[in-house]
Amino acid sequence: LRKPIYNAAEPFLSAASDSTGENMAIVDSVGTQISLHSTTDGAKLRTISAPEGVSFLNVAFSANARALWLTDTQGRLFDVDLETADVVERSLVFSQPVSTPTVSADGKFLGLTSLGAQDRTAAVWDLESNTELFRVPQKRPENGGGLLSIIDFTHDMTAIVKSGGSLSQWDLRTGKKVLPEFPDQPYGIELVSFAPDRKTLLLVLAD
Repeated sequence: LRKPIYNAAEPFLSAASDSTGENMAIVDSVGTQISLHSTTDGAKLRTISAPEGVSFLNVAFSANARALWLTDTQGRLFDVDLETADVVERSLVFSQPVSTPTVSADGKFLGLTSLGAQDRTAAVWDLESNTELFRVPQKRPENGGGLLSIIDFTHDMTAIVKSGGSLSQWDLRTGKKVLPEFPDQPYGIELVSFAPDRKTLLLVLAD
């Protein structure tokens, strides 16, 4: 067995690995420190501090593994340059905590989902222009709504959004839903994963 990358006796809020699988980023239990570790031997490579007044919540690597995307407890989005350790606030995305960022394979788009009780929507951002493209509203429970999340981005400029037992595609250029939708599953969808070609989806359905 490998040496543990992180001591489980020390709680942490979130963790992510880069596209190479060689590095891991960990947000500590209070959101003020991000530690970078080698997954080969568990060695700590560096530590990055959050700006004053910021408590990070969720973390993801950029597509090229040269930066981190982070959300905080106030619903804001930040990026961290791993070479310089500079922390830049992108925008106030939501007024409440949001999910772990989902980054497209080409690094051009990012998806976030609100975790708040009052505003359950998903937002898609164009990272090159630093602008929000569109938001996907939460479906009401009586209409098949469930926990809303942006799963991933396809090879052909669409975002895959899961809500309870349904999947939908949203065109990144127009912000409109692409038909047809995947049929609603009465007991929900447990897992969604892309094949390497980015064209085929694997679904694990609840029963």
